[in-house]
Amino acid sequence: MKVITAPLQLPITVLRTSVQKNIFYGSTIGVVQGMANGIGNVVTGTVQVLSNAIPSNPMELVTRKLAYINAGN
Repeated sequence: MKVITAPLQLPITVLRTSVQKNIFYGSTIGVVQGMANGIGNVVTGTVQVLSNAIPSNPMELVTRKLAYINAGN
């Protein structure tokens, strides 16, 4: 989900900082913060997607595979 919403971080952060501080701060610092937030979300989202493929207990997969092989004999 983070990877999908990452492009929205820039305008959201610019708007938020513009309202909190002023338009100049929002259009300069807000852009930098929004880009950092977006890149951070892409990186962490990609890591989450890639690590999701790794099972939490790999021995469980081995046990199921052995049970399946032994059931076929």
